[in-house]
Amino acid sequence: MSEARFCRIHASLLGAASLAATATLVALATGTAHAQTVYLVGADFYSSSSNGTDLGPSSYLYDTNNSTAGTSTLALTVNGTSYGKGISIALAPGANNFTFIGVGNVQSPGSYAGLGLFFSTTNVSYNPTSNARTPDLSLASSVGPGFSGDFTPANGISVANYVFGATSPANGLTSIAQGPTTVSESSFTAAAQGVSGSFVVNAGSGAAAPEPGSLVLFGTFLAPLAGLVARRRYVAKTAGTPA
Repeated sequence: MSEARFCRIHASLLGAASLAATATLVALATGTAHAQTVYLVGADFYSSSSNGTDLGPSSYLYDTNNSTAGTSTLALTVNGTSYGKGISIALAPGANNFTFIGVGNVQSPGSYAGLGLFFSTTNVSYNPTSNARTPDLSLASSVGPGFSGDFTPANGISVANYVFGATSPANGLTSIAQGPTTVSESSFTAAAQGVSGSFVVNAGSGAAAPEPGSLVLFGTFLAPLAGLVARRRYVAKTAGTPA
């Protein structure tokens, strides 16, 4: 193989490698390489006080936990599909509008109600038999005609545990990160009679915003690539072939 032909092949390979590396780095810098689905894997509804405290850990709980006895079902509906016990619901980017009803021994919650939600980046329902973790997000609100807006129970408030007969200390968070996606809940309402209402789960697009460090890394890699292209042209020129 002639030196000129070798230089032309080498230059083509360098050009392809440069384009591939650039595309990869752009994906890393913009976060598009890390899109991830978030799942709602558990939910519970309980009777609460005006600060979100669970008033009936041993007598009042509607949930989606498929592993514990003694609780009635919290049936959820989103995008026209209804779910009972043992849920794992993929969230769409943006607002996910849920409605719910109680199934079983339906009793009104009283003046206030609470809602706990559990999330995961794995498509596996959360059904603990004991020692359930604190809900990832919690909301409480007054119910019925006296509704005055929902609120997040403060850190340490005893909210429903997701296992009948126990409580967990609220984390006080208004949003959480699931991988690169920020998840929050809002617009929780509950009817004064029976068990019914609605809430919204807000999920990010799954694409993280560029981190400054990623952009620096992007520029750091572009500089050597530019040098390789310049060297390719120099080698091709000295070999007597067009750049």
